[in-house]
Amino acid sequence: MFRSLLLIQLSLLISFGYQAQTKSSKVEVIWGPEFKTPGNSYQKNVVLQDESGLYNLIVETSLLSRTNYLQKFTPDLKLIRSEPQSFRTLGSYAVLESMFGMNNQIYAFTSRKSTADKTYSLFSDRIDKESLKPDNFAETIAEVDFQSGILVNRSGSFEYRKSGDESKLLVFMEQPYKRNEAEKFGFKVFDNEMKLIWNQDIELPYTDENFVRTQIRVGNNGQVYVLGRVYDEGTGGVFTAKDYRISILEYSGSGTPKEFKLDLDGKNMNELQMTVADNGDLICAGFYSEMGSASSSIKGSFYLRVNEESGEVERMRTKPFTSEFMRKGMREGAGNRLEKRMEKGRDYELNSYDIREIIRRKDGGALLVAERYFVVVTRTTDANGNTSTTYTYHYEDIVVVNIDPEGNIEWSQKVSKNQISKNDAGRYSGYALKVMGDKLFFIFNDNPKNLYYESGEPAVFRGNVKKAVLMLVEVDRAGNVERELLLSEDESDLYCRPKAMEVISENEMIMYTRRRKKNQLARIVFQ
Repeated sequence: MFRSLLLIQLSLLISFGYQAQTKSSKVEVIWGPEFKTPGNSYQKNVVLQDESGLYNLIVETSLLSRTNYLQKFTPDLKLIRSEPQSFRTLGSYAVLESMFGMNNQIYAFTSRKSTADKTYSLFSDRIDKESLKPDNFAETIAEVDFQSGILVNRSGSFEYRKSGDESKLLVFMEQPYKRNEAEKFGFKVFDNEMKLIWNQDIELPYTDENFVRTQIRVGNNGQVYVLGRVYDEGTGGVFTAKDYRISILEYSGSGTPKEFKLDLDGKNMNELQMTVADNGDLICAGFYSEMGSASSSIKGSFYLRVNEESGEVERMRTKPFTSEFMRKGMREGAGNRLEKRMEKGRDYELNSYDIREIIRRKDGGALLVAERYFVVVTRTTDANGNTSTTYTYHYEDIVVVNIDPEGNIEWSQKVSKNQISKNDAGRYSGYALKVMGDKLFFIFNDNPKNLYYESGEPAVFRGNVKKAVLMLVEVDRAGNVERELLLSEDESDLYCRPKAMEVISENEMIMYTRRRKKNQLARIVFQ
């Protein structure tokens, strides 16, 4: 009886504390008027913002179809037009692949497959910003063959990358190739007016068995970089730390690629991303392991800077995680076991962290942001022999690594969260990120109990936004973490997908929300 009363009192204290907590003074949330959209629709992306307002793309889904709508909002976020998007090219319907803004224009990229001649074509079309309709002067910008069969690894596809300053657009095409052959691509680099700068058909210098592509980037200089793991011959994809190395292939429109071979004193670079400095140097940062196996676990962070001209590694830094960092977010018992294990000199590494981005600091340093993410697949069979599959999505701690201009790793910090949901692709999990000067701001759905989180395993957000709060977490230049509510209690009855929030200016983000049966846009203005 006493235990029950104590639990009730604790619950009331937590509830009262949450209600008494006012929203953060570090941001101002400016709401637009409510508007109606189909109930089975969701936001895809903010396409463009200009002096006349904001353009947003949503998708309406049904059992048999998907319809894209381009919306236009006034600067005060009032919906004034919504236009279904339909594309025809050479008399046939085309499928919308992507839509985004460049150089104050809206471009739609559509595709069409021709079963007659086995071609897969990509088109670009400009969207009129008043009518929200395509100008019907679509240009063919890429074409690949598509094939199928057991021996074919790719059937042909298109992807896009923007350079950091958005002055260049890379469209790359995956060409079909047979297993145990080298991957084949077509690279096309455009300026921000969709004028072709260069194009090149390439074949990687390694077979698909010996090369795993992890990243493709285009620099402000228009060069294209392919980052991947090169395996020793005969490993067949089963590797140890000694079986592979990291390679970056640089393409510039003609000739053979320039190759940069990276080594981290024998450490296993399990997770890494790259970015291109203003002078063309390559910056790589990520996590390493010393387990010496196929494990994706991580023991610490690293930083490499490669001179683009010489190909030499100019700076290389590594730093293991501290026991205090590793045990943050763990249950007390698990944390104590970790401490004892490390005191005995036994190896311990974290696992399942995906690097989300590298942020270049204005002083020449960098910030590495990663998130613990994994999916658990469970299959069950009932008494009648019917099989069902459950996908459980885990979006957990965020890791921030701060690197100074000399490449030294100053500190690593965790932002603890625990988001677990089933069969929803983590729709309401994940986070949004805004960089403001020397501070990072993370926004995510969270259990209200975590407003006062200090240590141990955080309370779980289980994908039910009705029982969640939008948390605003600041990480300052020294790595200190502060948690606050983004919205007040009377603003919290909404559904928000943080992964769909978008940065639209130096101090603003756009948030698309569903409140009851209506939607609203809001500007999040950082002070």
